[in-house]
Amino acid sequence: LVHQWRNVIDYTEKDVWEVLKRHQIASHPCYTCGWNRCSCMMCIFSLPQHWAGIRELFPEEYEAVRRDEVRLGFTLDNKRTLDEYVSNAESCVVRTDRKALHQLISGEFTVGDIYQTKEWSYPAGAFRGSEGGPC
Repeated sequence: LVHQWRNVIDYTEKDVWEVLKRHQIASHPCYTCGWNRCSCMMCIFSLPQHWAGIRELFPEEYEAVRRDEVRLGFTLDNKRTLDEYVSNAESCVVRTDRKALHQLISGEFTVGDIYQTKEWSYPAGAFRGSEGGPC
């Protein structure tokens, strides 16, 4: 017998952020740095501005996906290559929080990073259209 409890399945995005605010929990750095969802780094559902952010902060990983499209003979988007999909989209990256940017790039977190030490505010990526799944 398997039980599955999805404690926030019926929450709105605002409900989730309000729980974090009430408990002074810091948002994940990807939200602080401008992404509207936190899942696979190079999710196939990402919008051009997210891929532009990956290209900006993680150029080697972006290039690896680009090379894989050529090597495998198919693309993430069924009509365009990754470069065509991203084109000249503006990067989603917000650089106002240097610590969050460092955490995002390095993957370095401590237990002390869980709680917000300054006044809590919505991160840059909040309320940008990710409620309920892919962007």
